[in-house]
Amino acid sequence: MHRSDTFYSDFDVFIKDVTQELGKKGNLSANWIKGVSVVVGIGTLLPILVPLITGLLGLTGMAAIGLGAGRIAGGILSSSALISLLKKLPKSNKGFSEVQESERIKKAEIIFNEILADKNELTDYRSEIDKLADDLINGREIIY
Repeated sequence: MHRSDTFYSDFDVFIKDVTQELGKKGNLSANWIKGVSVVVGIGTLLPILVPLITGLLGLTGMAAIGLGAGRIAGGILSSSALISLLKKLPKSNKGFSEVQESERIKKAEIIFNEILADKNELTDYRSEIDKLADDLINGREIIY
């Protein structure tokens, strides 16, 4: 998979791309999204959440716009619409609780920043970041 240069230099872009990959693989869960919101804030995911979740749920047209009590209009996601969307996703696909997902993402952020700090000493820092993304996408425990 071709990744942008900012994937390797900006944790927000990294986590957004990992989230999109989880969605493509059908492994996106409510606990993951909640974990991301705890660590980096839900604003990081807002640009991708509406199309990603509605696509995963097979919602199109008016069904994608009128979700429960919340509304998605013009790509703006209200908190009630977000709650409604999260309820439709599986809670967890890999058995990680919301707290465990938050911890995995926090550890990943620390490792990501350490890789960047040491990138001049590493032969191929990009492959290290790719491995970190792969571990998150495939539901492996992040050990730090």
